[in-house]
Amino acid sequence: MNDNFVIVDESSLDYLRGMCEKYPASSFTAFYYARMLQQLHPEEFERDKARHLLYVTDRARFARHRFDDAEVPAMPPREEHTIVSTAVEEPAPTAEPVNQDDIISSLIEELDVETPKIQFDPERHDATINYSKPSLVEDPEIVSETLARLYYQQGYSGKAVKIYKKLSLLFPEKSCYFAAQISEIKNSKNQ
Repeated sequence: MNDNFVIVDESSLDYLRGMCEKYPASSFTAFYYARMLQQLHPEEFERDKARHLLYVTDRARFARHRFDDAEVPAMPPREEHTIVSTAVEEPAPTAEPVNQDDIISSLIEELDVETPKIQFDPERHDATINYSKPSLVEDPEIVSETLARLYYQQGYSGKAVKIYKKLSLLFPEKSCYFAAQISEIKNSKNQ
């Protein structure tokens, strides 16, 4: 990225905003839009920082990126554009490689000493509500052959018969097929 140039002004910011709307998952446009917004409108950037940095993949590069610290006028005239380099200084390689096992071991030791715990907050939790109840209730509107077959295979032949009866009402052209399935279930129950 050493030879790229960006025009730092409101029209470029508007253009990048449009590109971010058109290509919301583009890390390149999100990177330059967020960086230019931070430089031109720092209060707006701080207010919506999480949304702007959502698709920036390299946060460390974002933090050290600069538009060569050029003085940027608040609203430059349309004819005059300030062109600055986006050169990024890469950090010097370290003399000693980092051992991943050492890092993992130190993290495990930290977690052993200070185990993170879920804190109970009585203001956010209502003890009178059973949160699992809605997930246990079956929706009678959901019917399909696959569901009926699954119920039958799991041993819920009564539920399978009910679903096949509903299906025969919904699809009268296949009622003979559903009647055969019902009789098969009833015959297998009798054996």
